Amino acid sequence: MKTLEILDLAKGKGKPYAILYHLTAVMHILYMIIFIIENNAVLAGINAVLAFFFVIVGLLVIKAVRNGGIFTACTIAMSIFLVTHYVVLGPTFGFQYLSIGTIPLMFYLSYVNDAGVSIARKGSFASYLMLIIVTIACSKNDYSLIVVSEISRRIIVFMNLSITFFVSAKFMSEFVKKTYQETGQLENKNLDLEKSANVDALTGLYNRRSIEEFIDRAFYMARGEGTDFSFLMCDIDNFKHVNDTYGHDCGDLVLKNIASIIKNEVRPEDMVFRWGGEEIFIIIKAGGYIAKSVAERCRKAIEESSVTYEDEKIQVTITIGGAAYFQGADRDELINRADKNLYEGKHNGKNQVVM
Repeated sequence: MKTLEILDLAKGKGKPYAILYHLTAVMHILYMIIFIIENNAVLAGINAVLAFFFVIVGLLVIKAVRNGGIFTACTIAMSIFLVTHYVVLGPTFGFQYLSIGTIPLMFYLSYVNDAGVSIARKGSFASYLMLIIVTIACSKNDYSLIVVSEISRRIIVFMNLSITFFVSAKFMSEFVKKTYQETGQLENKNLDLEKSANVDALTGLYNRRSIEEFIDRAFYMARGEGTDFSFLMCDIDNFKHVNDTYGHDCGDLVLKNIASIIKNEVRPEDMVFRWGGEEIFIIIKAGGYIAKSVAERCRKAIEESSVTYEDEKIQVTITIGGAAYFQGADRDELINRADKNLYEGKHNGKNQVVM
């Protein structure tokens, strides 16, 4: 993208900057009026031309003309304006402040330009840098090639200081806002990447890759603060029969339905994971009594539910094996106990909870 954001009219973004161009035109109109009053036709004429130029630029921006050359033309026009007025009027009118005040604008424009700074814009930067050096170097010499009243001089100084402050404040704030926006977008992308890496695409449950962190956290809290937790190992009964009879699309529909039911039945503080295949693993942040109550609630809700696939109502059940944390237990021991209880429930008729 070679077009500067300041000229990007997508979704109306360019209109605020069109206002800025028109304000610049108003500034030149005011200069023109001052120099007409001071009977200086040359400076009045230069400002009249520049006022017309910036009005046209503002209209082009409103009409979505997206051309990076416009920015370069504006830069050259401002350079001519600053050099001419500084050389003619001298340092006591404050035109050097305007050149310094454009530094935040330049940084902002180079920052938002994804394509980098082109040769033309590098030339614009160079011209501004040279202008700043010249104006600062000559600022010790108090002179003016024309006679201007003190009132007009003070008005011009006030205008230049006001414009410098406005432009600096405007684009420094825009730069900060843009930085915060892009930082926020980057953080959101990182969160999305982390979520996609840790969440199962089919069920929306946490995947097995992410389970280690939560298990370690549960043990840390139990050993450090004495909190209780339990593991529940869930397996859909006769799931292979569903896949063999109706196909894997139906199996996926059943699995998604069960995952949704379990997420709705567990408490907000509990964590649900897809362990693999048709197995679901749950960390209940409570002891065995509450864990068994939650498990029974999930089992009953699944038993009473159904999914419709190709006009056929399909019902399945689930068997759950659980194990509650006890002092001295380790990760593998609790998982093996939950798995053993799951196997026992399968062996003894399925559709039951064994703790």
